[in-house]
Amino acid sequence: MDGRKISTILALTVAVVMLASGIAVLAGIFLPPAAPQPLRLTLGIVFLLMGVYRLLMVRLQAKQAERSDE
Repeated sequence: MDGRKISTILALTVAVVMLASGIAVLAGIFLPPAAPQPLRLTLGIVFLLMGVYRLLMVRLQAKQAERSDE
């Protein structure tokens, strides 16, 4: 495997973990029940947005690499 493929797989893994973490925080799985609702909501949304951002960046980088290979 070349470095670009490994980097893409790692970036996709991080994105999926961030999305799953966001969902888990919003569902109340990761934070204790005593955690305030605004904190849970804020962290969950931030994790979800980070996951979406990572997915978009991976996709854009893959398209850019494909164009540069042509």
